[in-house]
Amino acid sequence: MGYKSSRTVISVLQLLIFFTLTEATTTFYRATLCDVKTRLANKCMTSVNKPERIVNCCVRCSSDSSCLGASVQLNTSSCYIHTQCSGTTDCSKGDPGFKYYSKRPDKLPCVYGTWNEATWSCKCSYPRVGKLCDRLPTNCTEFGQYWPTTYGDSMIALNPSPINRNVITVCSRTKDSLSTIVLRNVGEQNFNRTLSDYVQGFLTNPPPYNLSFWVGMDAMPSLLGPTPRNMRISIFFNSATPKRYDYRYSGVVLGDSSTNYMLTYESYTALSGAPNGNCLELSNMTSFSTWDSDNDKDSTENWASRAGAGWWFPSSNFTCNPLGAFYNKSTPPTDDGYLRFPGISTDLIRNNLVRIELHIEDPYA
Repeated sequence: MGYKSSRTVISVLQLLIFFTLTEATTTFYRATLCDVKTRLANKCMTSVNKPERIVNCCVRCSSDSSCLGASVQLNTSSCYIHTQCSGTTDCSKGDPGFKYYSKRPDKLPCVYGTWNEATWSCKCSYPRVGKLCDRLPTNCTEFGQYWPTTYGDSMIALNPSPINRNVITVCSRTKDSLSTIVLRNVGEQNFNRTLSDYVQGFLTNPPPYNLSFWVGMDAMPSLLGPTPRNMRISIFFNSATPKRYDYRYSGVVLGDSSTNYMLTYESYTALSGAPNGNCLELSNMTSFSTWDSDNDKDSTENWASRAGAGWWFPSSNFTCNPLGAFYNKSTPPTDDGYLRFPGISTDLIRNNLVRIELHIEDPYA
């Protein structure tokens, strides 16, 4: 909350009074009160409308679990109770018109972090979040809120609700964008896997952030959220030009297991000078297929089996296989098993492809 503590206990007599009235010892520390106008406006500093001595004001606070401290205004003797403030307050200068004492419980509540008496909150250990630093982020937006200066790619564990298991993914952050990478293919991973593998997710072990992974189909609806979101396919090359191509899909919704993870989207845009090449042009309202779970629209052929990878394959004559084998790193069972992307030449993919990623674009934190 922005209080500067000087760690001065009120007095032995006052602590005895607290113990008598509340049947538990509550320790108060003399601290500097700052930014009073903001605290009053945010209603995290409220008057009890009664002149009181500071000891009596602290007794009130000790019996209130939401109270973080007590203060008395020197010229009126008015008692104020302090609770957790939302937003940022300026604590560069204290207000000399108040005598303030902050309250600290006997047992510090931080599970994975340290207690900060100046802000009356837990400072979490990376990448934990929450008031008690007791959990992992549910998504990259929450991660960005707790770790706002972490830029670049951060491979972390998330715990998206309601699947109640940790998933490994990458939060990618720049100064003006934030996204969750749910797929990365750099060529060393075998993507010809069962539907169960794609549901649970998989990654290269050990998992440096620049190797291949799939976050898990059961986690992706939670990471996308209940409302339509943007999704982006990014393709990186080791050539001077182009360095990357980006393709955005707006209004994306991903179904759950009852729809075989059906993908729908509203519109498609090639970004940053990328050639027109819609990987999902025929895949709108298509379920996910693997070699052991044929959900494409062709009753005569399992195109996931033919492609040697899982994807939202529509039917025959498919032109996009982003999880296929790299030309220079592995040998697929058929020519259809090579990685391909519409609008991008085979020579560029063969000679210069570095990786391909699927991003969920998150609200910027």
